[in-house]
Order: sequence, then C-alpha cells, then structure tokens
Amino acid sequence: MSNCLKIISMALLLIFISLTPSVQAAEVPSEKAIENPTEKTVLMVVYNKNPNSNEKNTRKIIINPVKEKLITNKYNVIDDALYYERLYNTGSDVAAIERNDILDLYKDVSTDYILLIELRPSNFGSEINTSAHVKLLDVKEQKYLYNSSIYKTTVWGSALATIRKIAEELGLIIDAKLIAKPQ
Repeated sequence: MSNCLKIISMALLLIFISLTPSVQAAEVPSEKAIENPTEKTVLMVVYNKNPNSNEKNTRKIIINPVKEKLITNKYNVIDDALYYERLYNTGSDVAAIERNDILDLYKDVSTDYILLIELRPSNFGSEINTSAHVKLLDVKEQKYLYNSSIYKTTVWGSALATIRKIAEELGLIIDAKLIAKPQ
C-alpha cells in the first residue's frame, strides 16, 4: 500500500512540475506587451475601482468584457494597476486631467489608444445611482475619441446592477469608436 502511495505522490509531483512553467507564464506582468509590441493595435486600460464595491466584481463586470471584446478584435490590451497609480500620484483624477497631461504622463508606454475609466461611488436611496467618467484617447492623433460621464440608475438590485449598465454602455462606446474604426 505504501508503494502505491509513493507512486501516486510521484505522479502528482511530476504533473505539478510540468504545469508550473505554464502557470508562471500566465503571471508575467503586462509590461511584456510594452517591451515587444505586436502588429496588433495596442490599447492601454487605466482603471480605478469603485470605493463602495468589491474590486473583483467590478473588474469582472467592467474591464473583463472590454478586454475580451478588444482581444477578439485583434487588439493587444495593456492592463496594469501601476498605470492608475501613476495617475493617482499626480493628485488628479480621470475627469479632471487634461488630454496633454495624459499623453505626457504615459509617453513612455507604447500604445495606440488609452482608455481611462473612473468608477465613482454609488449613491443609495430609493434608487441606486452610479457613474463613471470615461476618456478614450487616440495617442497618434492626440485627440479624444470619447470624453464624458456615464450615469446609470436602477430601482432594484444592487450597485452591481448599475455597474452592469455602465459596462453595457462602455461596450457600445468601444464598438462605435474602436471596433467599427478600421485599424
């Protein structure tokens, strides 16, 4: 019986060791996309979380669908919290920072577009109100493709319901401004 356990343990150890390199490769930070840009159009996402919400849920609702849509449409997406920290350290926020300041702040990043999303705290009462300020910049042309706030309200559910509505509108913006645009 002990020989059987040793064999099973060794087999599991070999399986674990053989899978370890692929796990490590998945954890490589997005900086690699900056060092070796592909022929794909590159979009950098700068996102802050909603202070009243669970980061994992809001990220899953807002950012993941945007990334999936862009990747499906041949975009290389850079998504790293360090870029939001860089913005945060300026003392500014997405709504207040000017286009030239954004371009200057991220001039060392090899990207074609910058998508800034700032999810604001939800307001609770008889309705749940949530908003996000969104800026989408074309770096080469040095112009905004989109610069506005998205406001959503629900009368039932949770703040996540309004965040889902914001995510849907953000998806429409991405469709109109990037996906429909020839690369």
